[in-house]
Amino acid sequence: MPTTRPTNMKHLYPKPFISSLLIFILTIITFQPVAAQCPAGSVSNAPGVYANGNVVCISTNVSGNIKLNNGAKMVIVSGGNFTGDFDGNSGSIIEVKAGGTFKPGNANNLASAITVDKSGTAIFGTGGLTLSNGFSLSNFGTATWSSSPTIGNAITITNTSCGSMNFNQNVTLQNGATLNNSGILTIQNLITDVGSKIDNRGRLTVKGDFAPKGYLKNQWQAVFLGTNNNMNSGADSIINLYTMVFKNAINGTMYVRNEGLFWFGGSLQLGTGSGIKMTRTNAQLRVSGAFTNNAAVSGNGKLHVAGGFANNGTLTGKSASEKLSLNQNMATGVTNTQYNAAMTADDTTGYAGGAGNPDVSCATLLPMVVSSLKGNYYDNAVNLTWYTLTEINGKKFDVEYSTDGLSFTKAGEVAAKGNSVERVNYQFRFTKITANTLYFRLLMVDLNGRTEYTNMITVKTTAGQQITASVYPNPFVETLDVTLILPKTSPITVKLMDMNGRTVKTQMYTGQAGSNKFSLTGLGQLNKGLFVVEVAAGEIKWMQKVLR
Repeated sequence: MPTTRPTNMKHLYPKPFISSLLIFILTIITFQPVAAQCPAGSVSNAPGVYANGNVVCISTNVSGNIKLNNGAKMVIVSGGNFTGDFDGNSGSIIEVKAGGTFKPGNANNLASAITVDKSGTAIFGTGGLTLSNGFSLSNFGTATWSSSPTIGNAITITNTSCGSMNFNQNVTLQNGATLNNSGILTIQNLITDVGSKIDNRGRLTVKGDFAPKGYLKNQWQAVFLGTNNNMNSGADSIINLYTMVFKNAINGTMYVRNEGLFWFGGSLQLGTGSGIKMTRTNAQLRVSGAFTNNAAVSGNGKLHVAGGFANNGTLTGKSASEKLSLNQNMATGVTNTQYNAAMTADDTTGYAGGAGNPDVSCATLLPMVVSSLKGNYYDNAVNLTWYTLTEINGKKFDVEYSTDGLSFTKAGEVAAKGNSVERVNYQFRFTKITANTLYFRLLMVDLNGRTEYTNMITVKTTAGQQITASVYPNPFVETLDVTLILPKTSPITVKLMDMNGRTVKTQMYTGQAGSNKFSLTGLGQLNKGLFVVEVAAGEIKWMQKVLR
């Protein structure tokens, strides 16, 4: 009886191609790779100066110096490794083929147009490096920047959906510079000037600080992990269509059009003159800390604030029929809004809204049909399972984990079977339990070096260990009693915070397994208004609004 293929399978080949591929698989896997060849008429492995129409081919280790004038070309084939000083004039061309490496020593005033093919490698900045007008880079393989490049006027760098690009130090985009990403792009610190442009259709991670003044359009996934982000962006300079996450607190001025999930992991203080506009009903501005709004938030999306909310600006819905939804009830500065206390705080794990437009033109060529990753917590470990229905030249699965869903670490790897047209089951046991919630994903790798991620999953490692609590009286006057039930003995911190997120009272206790009762006293001097009680037992928290 034929097998029914699950609907959640991840197809990394176009469907018509899969059919043909399965028919001819036995023939395909018997082919031998063709040896890399230099172009006809090229000069092989010779340092020197090359003029218009000349081609130099690198097929072995070459450390001598090479200069390309306008119209000259360098081709680096499999086994070729160029490490000499390089001078590339505007109009010259470099092609790095699969298995080739371009790793120049000094490359000042570099103005060549460079293409790095799949499984090719380019490493910039091991010596001196400056980029000049005419320079461009199209990366389908692996590109690494070891120094801090200033990307100036009329320079375009493109990381395709096949590519992986890593800037190990600071990057500055000047007026007229363009950075396109459809693959995996990692940057240490990022500064963008007015007139620069970033278009992200892949996975962009800025590990350090972000200082934007130029244009940024995020069409897929962008994560900013810095702690000192200087937000001073120009009008409508940030456009988010899917998920954009700032891990830490932000204080500054920004102009944003949000059609997806725009998430601040810390507090947000939006400066005067700022503006965030949401143009879809499933768009969400999420603030995990306190939010001080001194600007204009508008549209028909959702605003979810977990901490205190001080609205000194305006909150405006699109119209009387298309309102801005708020999870906190605001009395002033609001027009065409609606209060929804039960609003869900979206996260990157399951967000399905927005207008995301990822470029998967390369990723779909990875020859594997892989099930969704699944995981469960049992016996002090997370057991991960997945399977494939088709593999062609599969190499391995890297298992990655995270404690916040943003920054991932490799936990280990599982070898792929390689070639198969039958179901192959895989599993991985993860025992490094460091948080109550863990995130997992797989990086699939084939023998050609092509990669693609599976879905990301969330696994709760303390199932059933939640706080059950209540507060009395509400409204309170002098004393507030907190009753809670704990699954085990645990240190307890009880905080009372005002709606600006300031802690006005803190008490620490030792909670016992079962029922507990604690009292916050000396509250008679507090001003009347709305407060938040937070009860924390380790990483598990419970919150309740109270009135005085």
